[in-house]
Amino acid sequence: MMETNKNLIKGLSILTTINESHLERLVDLSKLVIVDEIVEQLEQGQEIVKIDIGIGTLLLHYSGESIKFKFTPNAKFEEDIVNACIHKVNLIDDKVESSLKDKIVNTYKDLI
Repeated sequence: MMETNKNLIKGLSILTTINESHLERLVDLSKLVIVDEIVEQLEQGQEIVKIDIGIGTLLLHYSGESIKFKFTPNAKFEEDIVNACIHKVNLIDDKVESSLKDKIVNTYKDLI
């Protein structure tokens, strides 16, 4: 089995035309927010930290000697993953096709 490693920031940069350095800054800020929430929950005596990160939930269990992580996708992301695995549905293809169609329609609308 061949493993591929795709960089999320690079993919987002290509799709959005937003510079990678700006997206990396957003990721860095996101990490700061997550770490802040972890510290707050641990200071409140929580051993299990649960954080909604937008596409799912990050669970962290801290026992003082070990840290365990778990990620659970939200319902929509899980559905998208299942459709990708089972039905080979590629949402980027759908998004690009829709965007291209909209651009063509808007171009011809301006000409008429």
